Amino acid sequence: MFKKNKQTNEEIFNDQQYNQYSNDKQFISFEQLTNNALLINNISRSSNAYQELLEKFNLVISKKLEVVYKSFTISWLTNKRFTKVNLIPVLLEHETQHVDNINLSNTQDPELGKYFEDLNLLIEKLLFVDYKKVEVFPKIIVYASQETNTLKIAFDESVAK
Repeated sequence: MFKKNKQTNEEIFNDQQYNQYSNDKQFISFEQLTNNALLINNISRSSNAYQELLEKFNLVISKKLEVVYKSFTISWLTNKRFTKVNLIPVLLEHETQHVDNINLSNTQDPELGKYFEDLNLLIEKLLFVDYKKVEVFPKIIVYASQETNTLKIAFDESVAK
């Protein structure tokens, strides 16, 4: 009697927050964020340490690894609001024990360790003092709600594919 409405993932994904926030005057892009931390640490974009970091970022998206920052962790879950089969990024207070991750809160490498420390301090200041919308990872924005002072996440549709 009734026809089932077949929706594609593109139709299910109807959240426009990422596009709206990335055009906001309070937005700090991933490039601005990482460039600032590179400048503070006098690290070149062509350095081995930075190239290693970019490789880690590519692994995160392809393998859906968690990304551990000092104040939060980006993990991956299914959510029917956005898609029926793919994983979407979510914020957690701590890393989960059963999922591999990329740790951006500290490392054994002295050059990257100082960079991660400064990157995390910069993120915390931008989020909790300046209330900016910060692209902490390509196509993923984290921001602090001024109403509740809790962290929220917005992401581009391409991240969920």
